[in-house]
Amino acid sequence: MHYIIQIIGRFDYEEVNWVVKDEEYEDNEKYRSPLISYSIFNHYKKSNPSEDYEVMLLIPESLVTYVAKDASEAFDLLKNKDKLKEKFLNKIKESYSSALSNLKFDVSIIQSIGSYKSSASNRYIVRFENYVDNIVSYLLFDLINLKNVNGITFDVSTGLNINVCSMIEALKTLIVYHKLLKILQGGKGIHVKLAFAPPVAKELKDLSYPIELYTYDAKAFFDLPIKKSFRIDELTDLQEKKYKELSQSREKINKAISMLKLMFNIVKLNTPLALFKCLKTCDGTEIVELNDLLSLEELLSELTMILNHIKGETKVELIDDSIKVKYYKVNRNLLANVILSISLYSSLREFAFRVKEIKPSINQIKRLFSGDEGSEGIYKMVNLEVNKRFLERDLEDIKTKTKNLNIEEWALLKGLEKQKPLPLKLKFLRKFKAIKKKVEEGKNEKFRSNEKRNFFAHSGFLEKYTYVKKEGDEILLSYDCSKETIREIKSWINDPS
Repeated sequence: MHYIIQIIGRFDYEEVNWVVKDEEYEDNEKYRSPLISYSIFNHYKKSNPSEDYEVMLLIPESLVTYVAKDASEAFDLLKNKDKLKEKFLNKIKESYSSALSNLKFDVSIIQSIGSYKSSASNRYIVRFENYVDNIVSYLLFDLINLKNVNGITFDVSTGLNINVCSMIEALKTLIVYHKLLKILQGGKGIHVKLAFAPPVAKELKDLSYPIELYTYDAKAFFDLPIKKSFRIDELTDLQEKKYKELSQSREKINKAISMLKLMFNIVKLNTPLALFKCLKTCDGTEIVELNDLLSLEELLSELTMILNHIKGETKVELIDDSIKVKYYKVNRNLLANVILSISLYSSLREFAFRVKEIKPSINQIKRLFSGDEGSEGIYKMVNLEVNKRFLERDLEDIKTKTKNLNIEEWALLKGLEKQKPLPLKLKFLRKFKAIKKKVEEGKNEKFRSNEKRNFFAHSGFLEKYTYVKKEGDEILLSYDCSKETIREIKSWINDPS
């Protein structure tokens, strides 16, 4: 579905002729309408009739002053957003019936900031104590919840500047969200355009006005959007006692963020075997366990619950002919980072499920991560081609060590290739024996630090933990998957420093 979004600033736009100028499709036809979104809709239907399109009209809640006859009715509508939406929908149909008669459309309410005076004879004032962060945050969440979206065109020419700028900011995050959502699956995200049109002068409404469409894009990087646990007290200024009931939602989101960090580090730090299912007989423990983790939809549902709870604490007060609407603040940057983290988590989770269905052979690991003639490895997708070189080097080294061996049972990689010891001076030999003794006594952290460093230096194929086995023409790989080994590898990946 391609959504055409327009912010409604008033209900009496002039009906004029619009000519759409699109870089992808030249269309000289004139579309007469008071709504720019109507003209873009018809332009798209002409250029690509097989695509589904829907017009989304965003109406600021401040326009309640155009539909409520007095302060009492306005107060009632602002307390009940479903009734307000119905009122707006009827007003839109009444004002723009001819423009909307042949197209699919819906309306959505967006938050407002500032003070507004009614246009009714019984004058009243509505004051919105709000934040730009809130407008951006809730717009972003509305965009994420659009169904089956593959493209968006947003008209920047109508509506208050504060709302238009907030929408552009939300769209930027949405673009990155969709790119991260399929970053390991080769997805390109959604196609977003901005529509620009000049202002219409009432005395010149017989002229034709151009609508210019331009592609709007943002870059997505393979990086952790959030690097610590998610806390609700950092998301909102709502008092703690009013969100204690949200602790379970927070814990579920943090569990996903914790798994995101683990899976991200496996890819970023080039330890691919940690994603695979252990083949060597073990007690069922895995480094990456996905069975109890929530899906993208479930995590967004938990986040929706948190946002709706914060929004539900909004205070609406009526004093004489004045209405005050007070919102609690939402931290836009934190919310965006949580949403992007959930998106990246979803892509990594999908990739991990795919990996666990594949036997971890040298050839399969190379194909999935480094790529081959028939497929592009994920290291190229996420711009980690330096990992590709190191992984191929280490896989080739394992292949060389196992080339002439008959290992139809699992064999520890350590010791497969006997090497002559290097000549050592007596003084160094004594020092080495002293260190070895300390290791045996469990007192030497330096040696363990060297193991950790070697683990990452050899693409995760540490010889003391890595087993190999021949199966036909393939060389299978698996960790020693005892609880102690898994715990140690997991701790290294979570904290590589």
